[in-house]
Amino acid sequence: MKLKRIKYLVIIILTSCQGFALSIHEIAISRISDETINIELDTEGVELYYFSSWQYNIDENMIVVEACFVHGFGSSIAFLNNNFEIPINTFQEQMFHLRVNVFYDSFQEENLQDFRDGFFRTPIQNDVVLSSKSTNKVDEIDIIFTNPSDGRLFLNHEVKSGLIFDESGRFIDFFSENEKVIDISNLSNGCYFLSFLANENRKTLRVILRKN
Repeated sequence: MKLKRIKYLVIIILTSCQGFALSIHEIAISRISDETINIELDTEGVELYYFSSWQYNIDENMIVVEACFVHGFGSSIAFLNNNFEIPINTFQEQMFHLRVNVFYDSFQEENLQDFRDGFFRTPIQNDVVLSSKSTNKVDEIDIIFTNPSDGRLFLNHEVKSGLIFDESGRFIDFFSENEKVIDISNLSNGCYFLSFLANENRKTLRVILRKN
């Protein structure tokens, strides 16, 4: 499905910026109405920059939001806050997989600066915040595995509960409560997202499964 272009702001002067670094600081998901959510995106750049345009795509329960930024003036660290309204049914109970991609200069794959994956459930009772990338360490819980992984992930703390989704956001399975080993080796090779409760917060881990 082709991504929908929403709007474009004209920037008078565009200059190339080699080594430009743009990152996602935080994403907040909130309910606007029964038919709309708001995606609040906070970004940070090593140089002053401007918001250019954005686009989105919804494919069943997979939402992809892409924002493009362009070079500005100055040399100090800059922050931007942008809000995007996405039309989904917020009244119906369901799980969504959200991916936010941030580009610099154009929506070309080689210009992708940062991305964030997360899951949220509707109806939304409170704002959902994605404040950091999924890594091999989530708060005080150490997760020991290689990426690509053979399917076994070792934890130093018990996880209360967890869900497994494939790369398209489709629900695959769940793992039982109070386990210190997560084993997804029974699944086919590919990319998976593990969403689980850790220290009363829901965390998301991206795992590339590649069995010998």
